[in-house]
Amino acid sequence: MGKIYEISKEEAAEIKAYRKNVKDKYTDRRMYAVQLRGEGLKNKEVAEKLSIDKRMVSKYVSLFRKGGIKNLENKPRSGRPTKMTYAEEEKMLAKFKEKAEAGH
Repeated sequence: MGKIYEISKEEAAEIKAYRKNVKDKYTDRRMYAVQLRGEGLKNKEVAEKLSIDKRMVSKYVSLFRKGGIKNLENKPRSGRPTKMTYAEEEKMLAKFKEKAEAGH
């Protein structure tokens, strides 16, 4: 069995404050998972709330323990398109919603 890392309430509060400026939804989800752990939820509970595998929650917590908040940020990779921000996603989805409401 692997190490069980604990996240303090102070660390959870720090992550929550940091998330206010995060625009990348994947980074935000990783940080939110770690924040929820610090707020007392178990991996399984966090996984159910975020619709992810509980092993991913453990991985995010481990990444945080090894390198802090910055280690949870989405890192650019070669050959991989950039991810949309929440605002970009909303803008794109608004076009589809308009068409659906217009009956097309």
